[in-house]
Amino acid sequence: MTGITIASLFEQAAARLRADFEYVRRSNPHPGEKGQEAEEIVREFLNAHLPKRFRADAGVVIDFENSLSRQSDVLVYDALSSPLYRAAERMNIIPCHNVGAVIEVKSSLSKKELKDAYEKVASVKQLKRLPLTNVDKDPTSSGATTTGALGAVFAFASETSLDALADNIKHLNTQFESRHWPDIVVVLDQGVVTYGIQWPGEDAIPGSLLTAAPPPEQKYGPPPWFVHLLVHNDGTKALNRFFMLMLTHLTFYPLRSGIPPYSMMLGEKHSPAMTIQGYQFDLSCSLRPAPPELYMENHPTVRLHIDIVGPDGKPLAVVQYLPWQNGACVRKYGPLPLEGLLALLAPDPRILALTESPKEGKQLSTVFALTEPEFRTWPDIIQSKSNMKARLVESATSHVPSRRLTRVCCWRARTF
Repeated sequence: MTGITIASLFEQAAARLRADFEYVRRSNPHPGEKGQEAEEIVREFLNAHLPKRFRADAGVVIDFENSLSRQSDVLVYDALSSPLYRAAERMNIIPCHNVGAVIEVKSSLSKKELKDAYEKVASVKQLKRLPLTNVDKDPTSSGATTTGALGAVFAFASETSLDALADNIKHLNTQFESRHWPDIVVVLDQGVVTYGIQWPGEDAIPGSLLTAAPPPEQKYGPPPWFVHLLVHNDGTKALNRFFMLMLTHLTFYPLRSGIPPYSMMLGEKHSPAMTIQGYQFDLSCSLRPAPPELYMENHPTVRLHIDIVGPDGKPLAVVQYLPWQNGACVRKYGPLPLEGLLALLAPDPRILALTESPKEGKQLSTVFALTEPEFRTWPDIIQSKSNMKARLVESATSHVPSRRLTRVCCWRARTF
């Protein structure tokens, strides 16, 4: 097979889009249904060519404050992680955090239709998105992510030239917040109107997207960019540029969790859960009913703990003894690492130190075979194997560790 290129393949795809649209235009006398069929043509094209991670459907977008967008012709969302709050042929409801793009489809683009598209795109872009969390993933591992929704207007024809269309865009830009503008306006077989960025003294980068702009909540100033409104007279390659820009945006779109807050799913006045039985893992990792004396409400205090100080007398750690089923665990406050203490006092690789609060130096061990008499010997072991001093404290009240615990710790070389 000779003469086949990626560019020529997309030109052929554009020709098929045009042919499908012309068939609808000639054979369907109802304007409303004709518009819906044109939208379906665009959705079918995207679902056939985009990575399978993404899907294009019609629908409405909802954010975690229950604000809704207007109904959109095409929503491109992450089908691998996004729940559908309502699934229907023509009216899905999709969480905004999982929507990567919104596209308004027009059979023929007029100034009036362009404004309608602006309003619908803005209704999606203005929804509130939560900041990225550790649960979300960077798909390229590059650190470059585009968390906003790409806004596009896709027209099969235009009532004006591309230059006149750009003038209309320039006028509408004065009426809408810049973060809510469409990023791309494409007219099939004619060209694309989009934006490019330019660093001072450098050439403009054509086809850059507004979704790459810094979010308003950032704590530093905006980059020194000139942003240019650009007209690309691409002719039959207009679909090529549109798809390239769409794919660029979606490539850097993070894998975002679609888990909604409880208040959203259950309502603000959802009833609290009632505890029927408490269980604990024993040393064999089987759940057993928690003994009554170990219930939190029956055993709220810590009876035994060890105060550890450095050779200069400065506090280093407080280690608490917590009885647990057929074993025990220990909780440590302060800068002295619990991993080091466990290596010194209970050298078993199966005993892990779990961090509860890094700011407080708060760590908790996993459950292991430790008895109260063994815990009482720990101060002597610490003093014999290190240059620290340790003191066992027994009381009937809970111990509140000092916030003045120093960050200095002095171990002998033979400890760990």
